[in-house]
Amino acid sequence: MPAKRSVSILAVLLLAFVFSRCDCDSPESPRRDPFPTKPYSPYPAHLSTEQSRTPIFSWECDPPSSGDALTYELELWKTGFPDDAVTIPAPEDSLAYEDTLDADTEYSWRVDVETEAGYTAEGDVWRFATGSGFNNPPAPPRLIRPISLAPSYEIDWPIDVTFEWTCFDPDGDDLVYDVLLAPHGDALVPVSEGQSAMDYQHPSLEADSLYDWQVVARDDGGGSDSSEVATFRTGTANHCPTKPIPVYPPDGAIDVPLDVTPRWHSTDADGDEIFYTLWFDGEVLVENTPDTMYLVEGLEYGTLYRWRISRVHDGECYISGDYWEFTTIVDPAGYPGIYAELIVSRSQYLSGEDLTEIDHVSARFDSVFAPDGYIHPLEPAGVTYDLGVPPAVPLPWDDYFKQYYLDDPVNGSFLAPDERYYFHVAAGDGVPALEASIYYFDCRPYITSPEAYSWVTLEGLELVWADFGGSTPCSRPVTIRLFDLSMLEWTGVEIVTENDGSYSFTAADVAGIDPMVYQVQIVLIFSNRESIVEAGFDARSFIEARTWATQVVFRNP
Repeated sequence: MPAKRSVSILAVLLLAFVFSRCDCDSPESPRRDPFPTKPYSPYPAHLSTEQSRTPIFSWECDPPSSGDALTYELELWKTGFPDDAVTIPAPEDSLAYEDTLDADTEYSWRVDVETEAGYTAEGDVWRFATGSGFNNPPAPPRLIRPISLAPSYEIDWPIDVTFEWTCFDPDGDDLVYDVLLAPHGDALVPVSEGQSAMDYQHPSLEADSLYDWQVVARDDGGGSDSSEVATFRTGTANHCPTKPIPVYPPDGAIDVPLDVTPRWHSTDADGDEIFYTLWFDGEVLVENTPDTMYLVEGLEYGTLYRWRISRVHDGECYISGDYWEFTTIVDPAGYPGIYAELIVSRSQYLSGEDLTEIDHVSARFDSVFAPDGYIHPLEPAGVTYDLGVPPAVPLPWDDYFKQYYLDDPVNGSFLAPDERYYFHVAAGDGVPALEASIYYFDCRPYITSPEAYSWVTLEGLELVWADFGGSTPCSRPVTIRLFDLSMLEWTGVEIVTENDGSYSFTAADVAGIDPMVYQVQIVLIFSNRESIVEAGFDARSFIEARTWATQVVFRNP
């Protein structure tokens, strides 16, 4: 009997265990597990193919009985390369992937989940393959201007209005656009096809007329989409101002001072007064000003700034300028020491059959890096130079240019070619004492074309130069600079080219020059430069011997 009783008790316990398991797994019973389930029901589905290159990942996951919120972490990698996995936090059970995956490639991915209490579950690894030619179409273009709202169409646009729109492609594909236009109510017809720019100017709109227009965007994968159709009314035969161009700083400039005065230029064919709105680094600094310059102070070291003339108008026509960029000077703390330039220089130009030579010696010091003009000029106790033997020649201080400077207005030339020049700097005003020398070579270039004081068009102009026959051939790269003689300042144009005797200016070379600049000095610079490496000086300090070939020309309007 005792043995039979033991068997019965065991059977009851087994039945109780079975029924308790069945009750826990029934749909009506809540989970009593503090852990979340592993994610399931993945999209893209496991082993699926021909998937989008910009997928939207999704999955399902059951929460714990506590009801804790769940957070997720998605890992994605090319199959076979788990060490290259990218990990992306996901607050919900779906994630739109922002980048574009490679075409015709298998990817692996998984999702790990964690509760608020810190319980985790590691997901299974799923795989999918992108399509070899899968492509998302562009987003519908959004029309900006011209638009006149129905039913009154009260906004009148000038007959040379610039059509503008925005658009993007979710795959990052390059886009081209077709512009369709027609009188209001007529069938739209293409007036421009396959253009990459997001603006268009029609050559022959009629005054006081209604027009419809639309833009179609196409990507290189065959996808396309269209904007809505917009209607606008033209007004009188007013002409819009031209799109502004940067005068200073030129687009892409570097080493710009922390206090800078951006300048720009625009014209109006009707002679109307133009008003500008300056957008700088995310904010509007000035609105509706007729001025074409504005002082910006207190910028940060080594920082990229974007600026534009966000609105240009003459009272009737409103247009927008392009975005431009410049980078300020780097923090001098990263280059401790005084910035110094010591220069022995000869400027040469051909007058008839005679080569005119004008020499100068200069020394400039600054508490920060100042490659083109002073920022915080310093004046040490004195600077002299010699040829290695007495007597030393003192350099006078030029209070206008804030540097030591010596020339000879009467005789012009006084330097001795094929000699080494020694500079001696007496310490003062924070500048350490310095001894430095440079070899002055006998290179004598001169410009043969264009002729001095001739009228030229800079775009396409061929600059030609030759060697007058110095003892050292001018066989080194040459730097070409253009200066605005009306303002006595550099235009920002600087070109470094091999010394092959000629160079033709491209449209890109001269695009940033103010159209009002009419007197231009062309400068060729051949140089021999050595770094100044003494303690207390900025690592970019240098001593240089240079020969300039110059020519002054007038610019065609």
